[in-house]
Amino acid sequence: MTSNLRRADTIEWVPFRNDSGEEIPPYACLRIAGMKVLSGNRLVLLAEKPDTYGSQHTHYINSHLAVPVGNFGGCAVPTSPVSIAASSTASPTDGNDPTINESWGPVDGSWELERYVGGFVAVGLIDDGVGLFVQAPMLLVHGKTDESIDIGASGTVSIVDGRGETEYNLEEVANRYADVEADKRVQCVYRDERWFLDAAEC
Repeated sequence: MTSNLRRADTIEWVPFRNDSGEEIPPYACLRIAGMKVLSGNRLVLLAEKPDTYGSQHTHYINSHLAVPVGNFGGCAVPTSPVSIAASSTASPTDGNDPTINESWGPVDGSWELERYVGGFVAVGLIDDGVGLFVQAPMLLVHGKTDESIDIGASGTVSIVDGRGETEYNLEEVANRYADVEADKRVQCVYRDERWFLDAAEC
């Protein structure tokens, strides 16, 4: 673990304010909802609880300290040197430590990263349930249409996680190409702050 601890020491930390309405636990995954300039031209990020499945550049990781509501803490910059983004607790639902090259990411309503979700990739382990992660934004997913989605309209897609299991309903997926029937396999891409159908089963 010694080499991983040295790598953790290279992480760059930036200040944030807890705007979530609840205490932020150690190593929590934070959704960055904005920023604010305080007195003395001090810039801080505004952190809230994750509310999406996966991450597209907008999630950072808290330090080893809990942060009460309205207080300030430090979060890891995902582009820190040596490509180390952060450390985070493993999901209590499976009880397994992160292993190298696994995908982990945020889910709606949880402070913890979960396995098989996009947003981060594990690159090391520091201690039981605590790993090192590099940011790997989830910008492409596969799934099936829950309903027919006509060209120019939007609809819901049930996306498939890293195990090949249906995991989450992705809503308001825009269709710019051709009419797609319900229960068709599709590929979706994230751009311009929303999801689009990119390819579909004939």
